[in-house]
Amino acid sequence: MVKKIAAVKPAGMVTTQRELARMANVSMTTIYNVLHQPELVNPATLKAIRRIMDECDYSPDALAQAMVRGKSNIVGVMVPRFDIPYFANMVCRIERCISKRNYKCLMIQHDDDPDKAKEAIRVFRQYRADGIILRGCSRSSDGELAELAERYRLPFVLLDEIITGYERFTILPADFDDGRKAAEKLIAMGCRRIGYIGWYRADSNGLGPRFEGVAAALREHDLEFSADLYCKTASEYNAGCAELKLLWRRNGSAPPDGIICSNTSTAVNVYCGLKELGIRVPEELKLLGFGGLQNQAVPESQNILTVRHDIDRIAGCACDTLVDIIEHGRLPQRAVMVPSVM
Repeated sequence: MVKKIAAVKPAGMVTTQRELARMANVSMTTIYNVLHQPELVNPATLKAIRRIMDECDYSPDALAQAMVRGKSNIVGVMVPRFDIPYFANMVCRIERCISKRNYKCLMIQHDDDPDKAKEAIRVFRQYRADGIILRGCSRSSDGELAELAERYRLPFVLLDEIITGYERFTILPADFDDGRKAAEKLIAMGCRRIGYIGWYRADSNGLGPRFEGVAAALREHDLEFSADLYCKTASEYNAGCAELKLLWRRNGSAPPDGIICSNTSTAVNVYCGLKELGIRVPEELKLLGFGGLQNQAVPESQNILTVRHDIDRIAGCACDTLVDIIEHGRLPQRAVMVPSVM
């Protein structure tokens, strides 16, 4: 039974657990149980103490609790930019998924700046995050991010990219197979001269596994795929129009009848370039991008074909894998490649 409770102070005046215990006329152990093991507290006592907490606007110091318990129930989430639809949807789904496991998200964008990404990992450590879901800067130096998290003993899961030495910690779309399927789709629609415009890593001349999948499918169908038919964009998401015009100049006498882009943001930019050139999509040229999230500010972008990533499954796998590492010490045995939807 609850002891007689003292008069409640004005809202916002209770700042410590000791003061809360004094007001509720209970022991510090009872207050600890209310905050951390409510199932051990008499229901009437629990209700009365929570009423005091509400009336006094009491909020426990999360960092202090994390120091005592050795666990914060905070997961750090780091992506390049929140204004890119793909990442906005990804962090939204991660937050929903991780909250069901009784964790909160601390989210940071690094703007593809390696120094800012390293600082974000230090912030996660400062706030005693239990683990990190990380999408790097698409640079070879991303390995340093994984090494820093490992040095800080922060469990982590990688999104959308393979980092040498940390392959098994990665959750990503099945890029090579998706690239092959994308090319097969355009071939089935009658395309015989297919171009590719895309991005892989800032400091790499390669175009990545999606491109390799496209190239493999075209080889299997004995279709030309010379260097004139593909080019790398100047950035991951804010490019495509200039690269399209370059592609068009290279192939003036025999322009492509299909173009595959590494993501749908690039595909929208390519679409705008095609419009400037007077090329109708999809009547004269089939256009396809990966990701499945198109820019609704360009209504005609509904004419862009997509390979839609299963973001719900990617986010769910990332959360489940990270929680398994945090709570059970179970390290993943291999990368998880999630098939996309055509």
